Amino acid sequence: MIIRDCEAKDFPALRAVHSRMKHQFELPDLSKSALSKVLCDDGQVVMAGLLRPTTEAYLICDPAWRSPRWRLEALGVLIASIAQEAKQKRIPDAHVWCENKRFGDRLMQLGWEKPLWTDYVYRTGV
Repeated sequence: MIIRDCEAKDFPALRAVHSRMKHQFELPDLSKSALSKVLCDDGQVVMAGLLRPTTEAYLICDPAWRSPRWRLEALGVLIASIAQEAKQKRIPDAHVWCENKRFGDRLMQLGWEKPLWTDYVYRTGV
């Protein structure tokens, strides 16, 4: 087995492996990976690990400021401003973890999505 950097010539093989997996997730744009490695066995690409840019979102808001309705409206304006700059910086998405289901419901009203799958984290030690 050999692990090496992924190259454009590997993309067809990776698309074929992905289709054989029969997963419900769409294959990301391989050319936009921030980091990608392939595992080859007998010269054949059999596995890949891809990292793409993303970011984690945090909200800091005074819970005593005006009213809940006002704060929600202001949050929508703040999110739109941040999203515009994130798009300019080519950040494709942001993730937020919240313990309050009601707040999660409010985020979905503002255009956020709830992923289908459970999130896992690997800490690199940085």
